Amino acid sequence: MNNYKDKLTEQELELSKMIAKGLMSKTNSNPASPKYICDSINKLTDKSVLNEIKLAKIINYLRLNGMPFILKNNIGYYCASNINELQDYAIALGNKIGADKLAYTELVRHIEKTIKNK
Repeated sequence: MNNYKDKLTEQELELSKMIAKGLMSKTNSNPASPKYICDSINKLTDKSVLNEIKLAKIINYLRLNGMPFILKNNIGYYCASNINELQDYAIALGNKIGADKLAYTELVRHIEKTIKNK
């Protein structure tokens, strides 16, 4: 288990427990949208404590700390219900990482070229 606890505030750690519990009942056929999760948590706490940026941070924390089976589709977050879902998601994630790496490399080249031509 990775120790990313220091990257979450105490409040975010508490929220992570609520989010993890709520996601356990979500599947590919009934994912929870980021907006739904944020609205539900904020309603439950009577405060505006969660937004989609914080949610993504908390989801990443959960994935790195015992819940790597939290997946996301174009609708929302859910827990994988079988190994095939995990394998398909891993392939898609690997492809995205590859594409992001290429985009990063081109961006760095562009920056270096721009600086050099000044």
